[in-house]
Amino acid sequence: MRILALLGTFMLFFTMSLSNAMAKEQILARVERSDNGGVLRFAAELTDVSDLKGLAFSTSSTRIYVTVADIDGRSKVLYRDSGQDVLSIRAVNFSLYTGGRLELVYLKEYNLLSSNVYKKVVLDLERDGDTWFLSKDGRKVSRLKLNIYRWGISSIDLFY
Repeated sequence: MRILALLGTFMLFFTMSLSNAMAKEQILARVERSDNGGVLRFAAELTDVSDLKGLAFSTSSTRIYVTVADIDGRSKVLYRDSGQDVLSIRAVNFSLYTGGRLELVYLKEYNLLSSNVYKKVVLDLERDGDTWFLSKDGRKVSRLKLNIYRWGISSIDLFY
């Protein structure tokens, strides 16, 4: 299993619906790849009154959208390689009005003869008036870096 273009490829295999309606969007974080510096925008799509509609992942040429219903209480695989889930997202105790907890689960260690090892990064999606933001332990997160290696993701670094 090779992960040469994790973010670009997972967007192609992302099995979520594309958004048809134009809505307000707020950038939550910049997501960077360690292997080639590729960048993905992670954004909140909002209603007219700034309630959350869903989450958007985009590059300059591609935009993929997932509703909160897609990930509320269950995982949605974002990238799968060689039959293995490499990256998924899940919302826990989530509200369209106040936010909640997001879990990014990633393949930390691929094991051919035993169970794979998965780790997760837990972030809070919070609202302050009309502004949405990601936080971890009360600190705003502005950037995530996926440290990619041949068999998965060794870690996800957070920048405040």
